Amino acid sequence: MRFEQFGDTVAMVHTADPPSDEEWDAYLASQRAHWSARVLVFTEGGGPTTLQRGRLNDALAGRIVKTAVVSSSAVIRGIVTALSWFNPGIKSFLPNEASAALRYLGVAVEDQAGLMQKVTRLSKELKAGGLRCVVWPEQSSSRL
Repeated sequence: MRFEQFGDTVAMVHTADPPSDEEWDAYLASQRAHWSARVLVFTEGGGPTTLQRGRLNDALAGRIVKTAVVSSSAVIRGIVTALSWFNPGIKSFLPNEASAALRYLGVAVEDQAGLMQKVTRLSKELKAGGLRCVVWPEQSSSRL
């Protein structure tokens, strides 16, 4: 798992494996220091474990954080459903719906390319060539 702040949005990417407790706790610590307005997640199928989801719900303490989770995994859609019981601002999207995910989050059009460049970079840090779930139509016309 990798994450990085981009303005008031957290960009996060996951492989098919769940994050380690160290990775997840680092994310929660960063959020406790400054809650982001929104979170954009791309995942190959990995997501927080049951215990990690519990720690997230405790940290949220009733906050609603608008979150878009982009994945083709049915397991991830189930995790999103479970998380939505405590954070109704979370919603899942398929990889070909990245533009819809950005619109859902309210990311300004002029910020979308920069945010997706960050997502692509984080993705390539996790896996050579990047994660398959990171699909952005504008990639072919920009230098990512």
